[in-house]
Amino acid sequence: MSMTPGYEISRASGVCAGTGNPIEVGESYIAALWIEPDPDRPGAELMRRSDYSGDAWISGARPAGPLVGHWRATLSPPNTRKRALIGDDELIDLFMQLAEASETKRLAFRYLLALILVRKRLLRVEGSPKRGTLTVRLKPVGDTPGQVVEVVDPGMDETMIADATEQLSAILATDEPVAT
Repeated sequence: MSMTPGYEISRASGVCAGTGNPIEVGESYIAALWIEPDPDRPGAELMRRSDYSGDAWISGARPAGPLVGHWRATLSPPNTRKRALIGDDELIDLFMQLAEASETKRLAFRYLLALILVRKRLLRVEGSPKRGTLTVRLKPVGDTPGQVVEVVDPGMDETMIADATEQLSAILATDEPVAT
């Protein structure tokens, strides 16, 4: 049994967390990952997902806790083939949103996300110019060279690796179906 916190990220609810109104099939919405304290374990945190209609998001509706990241998605009809919870573009967006992270957990999350993006060939390792950092280049788009980004290596212990891995596993799990 793992002693690390569980990160079970829910699938799209089909309901706007800001208004309570349904999000219709084919409608664009914002999926937000956020953190709240775990009421059953003092000092522990839970990662949650909430979905917002575009209008609610533009009007300022946000989760109650600290926002980890967000991405735009389209609600697909049920009974179609499943796809990844978050696509490559959304993973890059999440990676870039975490650039200003200073909390150890978020640094660990971003570092492991960078390694996954390198494996997916969406980032390329450029080197490690100074101890405790990794320099990566975003995949070029057309004639535009990819942006060079520095990623802090938080020097993770086994618990930090397990926590960040659980978060990433929950995000990369299957979610909304896609039309076949």
